[in-house]
Amino acid sequence: MGTRDREGAQLKRILRRAGKRITPQRLVILEAIRDGQGHLDADEIHRRARRKAPNLSLSTVYRTINVLKEVGMIEELRLNGEPRRYKLRDEKEHYHTYLSGLWHGGRVRLSLPPGIPEPIGAGMGVRDHRG
Repeated sequence: MGTRDREGAQLKRILRRAGKRITPQRLVILEAIRDGQGHLDADEIHRRARRKAPNLSLSTVYRTINVLKEVGMIEELRLNGEPRRYKLRDEKEHYHTYLSGLWHGGRVRLSLPPGIPEPIGAGMGVRDHRG
């Protein structure tokens, strides 16, 4: 059994244990999130999932996202007015930081390793933190 098959079987077990149905739409959406290799918003998940399920609606994606969050399979990332993004929960933990005040309000996205206890650099501070 390959890695993808093992992952798929594990995801099915989690849904079953939570008493949730395993539907073709849920599996396609999970696959889109997994294969996205990052933090995808609902529109991107929908676009990717429609490659395999052309009739899949955006509302089905949102309902499935809510079910997957409820059972702990995915987590939601919210950053400063950006669209909500989603990733599989089993990914390695990492942090997200926005640096503001650079290049006339431009944004730089960084992933910092755990253990960074305080802001880095003069004039920088932590404005928001979710742990």
